Amino acid sequence: MLEGWVSRIDQLDEEIKGLNADKADVFKEAKKAGVDPNGLRAAVRFLRDPEAVMERNEATLKILVEMGHDPGKLGLPIRPGAAAMAAIEGKAEGVDDAGPRAHAHVRAHEAGE
Repeated sequence: MLEGWVSRIDQLDEEIKGLNADKADVFKEAKKAGVDPNGLRAAVRFLRDPEAVMERNEATLKILVEMGHDPGKLGLPIRPGAAAMAAIEGKAEGVDDAGPRAHAHVRAHEAGE
């Protein structure tokens, strides 16, 4: 029984070594294409962070709302955070064409839903 577990762990370690070699190849390929490996590592960390993804989506939403798009039709996965709410509320207060979904989102946020 113990030998079976040790054998499985050894196999997994070998697979990890292979995957790490593949990952190193990707970084080398990116470097040859002119991408800074440290910048790529930072981008990977950033994109793995759900908070960072939400912040990026909120920033995108704000820009799109400022361009006149209806936030209810954008389909971005956002939380009702400060940046998103400011964008939606700013649009809803400035010109009343934000759309019913945007207004419902604001009302839901204000109600604590």
